Amino acid sequence: MNLYRSTLFLVLFFLSLVVISVNATWTESECRNQWTRRLYGQDVNNNYKMFTPSSKFINAACEDKTVCRLGWSSWNKCCKRMCRKGEYKRFKIIDNQTSCTCYCNRDERVYITLCTGKPDQTGGGEW
Repeated sequence: MNLYRSTLFLVLFFLSLVVISVNATWTESECRNQWTRRLYGQDVNNNYKMFTPSSKFINAACEDKTVCRLGWSSWNKCCKRMCRKGEYKRFKIIDNQTSCTCYCNRDERVYITLCTGKPDQTGGGEW
């Protein structure tokens, strides 16, 4: 009976590890969907007119598994990556979940980041 319980416990333990690891891993399409929902932009030279970040921004956010995680711990590197992809002269990008903001000047490659939001998601958030 004890052998049966031990075996059952081990099987359940390994199954739970598999489920956790699958849920903590993002596919590239899930990454794109998340960032598409979360990011918005403002054109600084045009009275902060709102724009939806193009696929260039989203692709930049999802190019590297470690740079643009869904939270603020790596926002500085992620911001630099997205600023290089911008179509506007001066703009800002905002993550509406964490309240992190990127101020970008594409021509001079200047960027400033402000981040006062929530830390990275628990349970992964990295694809």
